[in-house]
Order: sequence, then C-alpha cells, then structure tokens
Amino acid sequence: MNATGHLRSRRVCAKLRRLPTLAPGNSRRRSVPAHTACRGAWRSGSHGHKPRAWPNIVLIFPDNLGWGEVGAYGSVRGVPTPRIDRLASEGMRLTNFNVEFSCTVSRAALLTGRYAVRTGAVQNSGITQWEITIAEALKSVGYATALFGKWHIGGINWQQGRAPTNQGFDEWYGIPMTSNEAQTTTSPTFNPATMEPPYIWEGKAGEPSRKVKVFDLDSRRTVDREAAERGIAFMERSVKTNTPFFLYYPVTQIHFPTLAHPDFAGKTGAGDIGDSMADVDYNTGLVLDAIRRLGIEQNTIVIWCSDNGAEQRRPWRGSSGPWNGFYNTVMEGGIRTPCIIRWPGRIPAGRVSNEIVHQIDVFPTLAAAIGADIVPKDRAIDGVNQLPFLEGRQAKSNRDSVIFITAGTQPRAVKWMDWKFHYAFQPEAGAPAVPPLMRLFNLRSDPKEESDIKDANPWAQSVMDRIVAEFAATAERYPHVPPNAPDPYTPPQRVEARRIIGETVTTPSGLSYVFTKLGQGPRPQTGDLMVIHGIGRFTDGREFWNTRTDNAPYEYTPGVDRVIRGFEEGMREVREGDRIVITMKPELAYGEKGNRDIPPNATLVFDYEILAVRTLSIARLLREGMAAGPLDEALARARSLANLKDHYVSASGILSLAGSANRRQAGDGEKVLAFGLTLLPDSYQLHQALGRAQSQRGAVADAIRSYEGALRLNTKKTDAARRDFESATQALADLRKRGS
Repeated sequence: MNATGHLRSRRVCAKLRRLPTLAPGNSRRRSVPAHTACRGAWRSGSHGHKPRAWPNIVLIFPDNLGWGEVGAYGSVRGVPTPRIDRLASEGMRLTNFNVEFSCTVSRAALLTGRYAVRTGAVQNSGITQWEITIAEALKSVGYATALFGKWHIGGINWQQGRAPTNQGFDEWYGIPMTSNEAQTTTSPTFNPATMEPPYIWEGKAGEPSRKVKVFDLDSRRTVDREAAERGIAFMERSVKTNTPFFLYYPVTQIHFPTLAHPDFAGKTGAGDIGDSMADVDYNTGLVLDAIRRLGIEQNTIVIWCSDNGAEQRRPWRGSSGPWNGFYNTVMEGGIRTPCIIRWPGRIPAGRVSNEIVHQIDVFPTLAAAIGADIVPKDRAIDGVNQLPFLEGRQAKSNRDSVIFITAGTQPRAVKWMDWKFHYAFQPEAGAPAVPPLMRLFNLRSDPKEESDIKDANPWAQSVMDRIVAEFAATAERYPHVPPNAPDPYTPPQRVEARRIIGETVTTPSGLSYVFTKLGQGPRPQTGDLMVIHGIGRFTDGREFWNTRTDNAPYEYTPGVDRVIRGFEEGMREVREGDRIVITMKPELAYGEKGNRDIPPNATLVFDYEILAVRTLSIARLLREGMAAGPLDEALARARSLANLKDHYVSASGILSLAGSANRRQAGDGEKVLAFGLTLLPDSYQLHQALGRAQSQRGAVADAIRSYEGALRLNTKKTDAARRDFESATQALADLRKRGS
C-alpha cells in the first residue's frame, strides 16, 4: 500500500474503530476492537476473516434505465427480461424508488447516504476524499470490496486521489467517467496525433490504476460483459477465503451510445435499446447464476436498481413507462426508477410496495443488515434504515418525503406521500422552466404530472416548505461541501455550547454567550417554541428591547427568528430554565443592511431566561392544521379547544402565520388576524395589521376602526412602537380621505 492509501485507510479506521456494532444474530451491542474492525483496511489485498453469517452484498446499478424497459415493470418493447423478472419474484419490487436527477449526483448519493448537494458532487470534480462511501464503511469491518463498471464520481482528474481505490474499493475495472466518451475516437474533431483517447482502466488498492484498452464504440459493446465476468471472479476469490464481500456492478447500459454486446446486436427486433436491454438481463443472469453456483444465495443481499430514469437522446430514447419525463429532469420519469431487493429468508418473496424509498437509504439499510454501526456520525446523513420495512416487520417505509435538487442548492421539487410540489416546473431537460413555475400534482390520480391542482390545495405549499426548511436547518449545522472542493477537505469547525456557569463560549459566526444559570428542563429542538423573558441593550447600557418591564414574554421558534440568529450553533446544549447572556454584532442579528436604531460599531447584548419550551402554541396549532387541510377547518378546530386560553399565543406568532396564510390564499391572512384578536384584543400590532389587510381589499370603514384601535392601544414605549404609531396615523388620515 502506498503512503496515500495507507493514510486513507487509517483515516477511515480512526472514525470507525470504537463505534459499537451489533453482532450478527445477537441483539446485544458489543464493541469491536480496533485491530479487528480495521484489519481489512490496514492490509493491502487481505481481509480479516468474518463469520459467514455476515451477508455478502451485490449491488447492480444500470445506467439511465427507465420503467418501460423491464418486464416486471411493464416493458413496452416486448423484450423479455426473464432474469430480472425472476429476481423480482424472489424478492421485493419497489414502485416508488427515487433517485437523483443525473449520473454523478446519483452515484454520490447512493454511495454516501447523503443528498448529493451535501457532497458537492459535480461531474468535473466528483466527490472529495472526505466523503465516506459504503465501500469504505464495509471495508473497515473486514469486507472485500470491488467495483466493476462505471465510476463517474472522481471527476476529470480522478487519477489524482479520486479513483475507486481511494474511496474504499480493493479493486476496480471499468470506465472512470461516462459512456458517451466511447464516441470520442469517431468524432470528426478527434486527432490521434495530438489527443489521447479515453480508456478502460483497472486498479488495485495501493497501486496506480493502469490502462487496459481504448474505450471506443467496439469496447463499449463488451465492457459490461467483461465487468460481470470480473465480478464473478471476485466473488469466487472471496468465497474461497471465506471473506464477506461487497460487489458493486454499475452497468454502463443503457446510457448512450446504447450499443449491445455482439451476442445481442440486432437480435431482439426492438432496436439498439431492446438489444441492450436483453444484454443487461443476460449479464444480470450471469451474476445471479454465479451466486447460486457458489452456494451463497441464502446469505447474499442482491439489489438491482437504476441510477436515473429513461435515456432521452435520440436515436437512443428510452421509455419511462407510465411516467412523463426523462433523466436530467425531476419529472417522475427522471427520478422514479426500478428497484428490486432480494435476501432469501429475510425479505419475503413476491412483495410489491409503493411506499417512498430513496437511494440514500441503501447505506444505512445495509449497515443495519450486517449489524454494524458503520454509518458516519460527524456529518448529515439523509438516508434512513429501511430494513424493518423490507423484511415486512412494518407496513410503512421509514420516510414519507424526498427532496429533489438540480443545479445549485435550491430545491426543484418535493415529494410528500402521494403529493409532489414543483418549485420550478421543467418538463424537458435543458429547456427553461415553464410558467406557472409552482405546480402541485397528486401522483396517484395524475401519475403523468399533467393537471396542476395547487390553487385547489393551498395547504400543500406550507407542508413542502416545512420539509425544505428542515433540510436547510441541517445544512446550517452541517454545511454542504462546496462543488470543486480540493483534497484534503476539512469541514468548517463548529463550536458546541458548553453549559458551564461563567464561561464565555464564542461560536464561529462571532456570537458569544455565557450561562449564568443552568436549567434542567427539556432541550428545544428546531420547530419548538421557547418562551423567553429578557432585556436587550447596547454595550453603553441603553436598553432597546425589554420584555421584563412590559411583563410580556417573547416567543422564539429556533431556526426562524433573526434577532438571535447564530444562537442555533449551540441550541442543542440549551435547556428550559437556562439564563444566558448573549453578545453579538448588529450584522449577525439584523443582516448586512443593519437596523437604523442601532448606532455604528455598537454591540448588542441580550440577557435571556428561558421560561418554557413548548411544542404547541396557537400559531403552531394553526400552522399544523393548515398543513393538513383548509384554514377554515384549522380555525374551527382551534376554536373548539376547551382550554384555548391556556395555550401560548403571541402577536409575533399570529403575524407570522397570517403572512404565510395570505401567501397561500389571498384573504386567509385577514382571517388569522381576526382570530388572533379574539385572543389578544389589546395587541396594537394585530389591530394595525388587520387594518392594513382590510384597507387593501377596500373595506375602508373596517380599516378605520382597526387603525383607531391600534392608535388607542399603542403606548409608544419603544422606537419601533413609535414608528408604528406614525405609520398608523398616516394610514388613518388617508383612509378618512378615501371614506369621505
């Protein structure tokens, strides 16, 4: 093993050596000694022997293969796929298996258990060595690992530390980038005297990869057969040494140019794609036959799934079956793919499920299957363990939503249960999004995503927004790896709050705080509601915000309020009953634009006492009701509560909810404000906001009464209140002119 490989293995082992694991067949946790857990990673070409009870894993991953190509999924070409269909009958067939929208990001998500945007994966640079793949995790506990087929997450400079052998694979054979490079040598612009052709490569851990042969239109036809044969030889060697193995077989078909092995070229009568699909089925059969011949069928997990939806380029246009769209879009035809999982004796044969599963679930599910705690804990992992669902111990998947992100970091669509919300509807890859950009579909009644029902279901966006907000909150805690990040990559350091009386803790964002009292109550989580008493002041002693004097508690929802933004960095260490003095610069609290009430170079000091952590406020109750149905129903349920007055309610919470309601449906904000005033009749803010809403819809007389109430209640104790008073006075004068 060379120095780079040695250090790489040491890094993986250092993260995993003391993790608790679950012994096969034993419900009690045990600790695996470091020398045992990492033996396979430390010795080049050898692995510590593991009990045969540890299952082997074979992951077959075809490229750009849509629903309409597989017999078990309703093949439209009539090309028989008997080996894949038999696999489906022997295992579980998923009909709502979701993937990322394109090749590189799909492979990154599959192998890391993370949405690809977190990894910074892009085609030209791939993923950093900091990412931990399934192969690395399995290798750390003694698995033999190999990749035969298409890599495509190492970037164009993959030889500089981003080969498969740098990401946990003991050996590999195949293409480092993508299948369309096979067209290079036949391109009119290709000059063999000055340009190097693409190659098929092979490599072993600790050694440089080496060229095997030119990757052209001829070798493109045979690379998958060669990969299958090498995979079989790898399984044979592993069984001979009694070593559990992970075989990753990322098939290059049916990505363009879709040219089948000579054994199948022109044989099906269904064109190049039909011939290539027969080729894929045959190669799948070779691997499955070898598993049976080696006597390891009962102890081998086989996963067969596609990286993306149907190929779209003519003349090699694939079939998306019942869905619209192709890969490189987030239409169902681009992100819903076939997936079959077989594990005899553990996963009941012949099951079919439409429950939502995502490729990021493969990593944690395999970790659970082998009974080892090998999923990294120092980063955001989006995948969930689906083993109880797959084994039939529960009827439902462990996830009910997925997020789809294309270029950048902004979500393109969210799927929740049977609903799918597009933030920017783009039915054709490479074409601009089509207005109206935001669209909602029910995939059970409208599988082709043709009838937008967003306006008829205004509640839906708040549900999708909440899913996106929860994802964004984790991205704040664990920042995304930037695209094109070089190796070695080091994530930004986070400083956790240490709950020690009198000790000042400073976070990376420049916020500092000190505990003066340690509480013992519950810890707030993002989305919970905190009731706070506190004083805000400048360092010169002048107070600008004082809830103690007004005897009005302040409602704070972690992850939402801007005034104490940055406090999130230590939020998990805070408890109900804590008292914290927080110091920050104005730009941290109010953004770069600042606040005109804050003098230049001032420092803000907040003295907080957390009175309560509550999971239900009136605003939250209504928000959850709106997510489940119409606002009127949510308001009716709230009014029916016998103890309505006992629930916490604040003007800020009602104002925020009114804004959300109005964005969802014009006029709903006014309903929320009117309801809020039945609980907070002395709130000048609610009177003023209601007057503004009434004025906008032309109810002048109602608006005048609301503004008069606001002016009567506003005591002008703060600068903000004085500004509100002036604004209300002017608005009232304007309304009286309109009324006359």
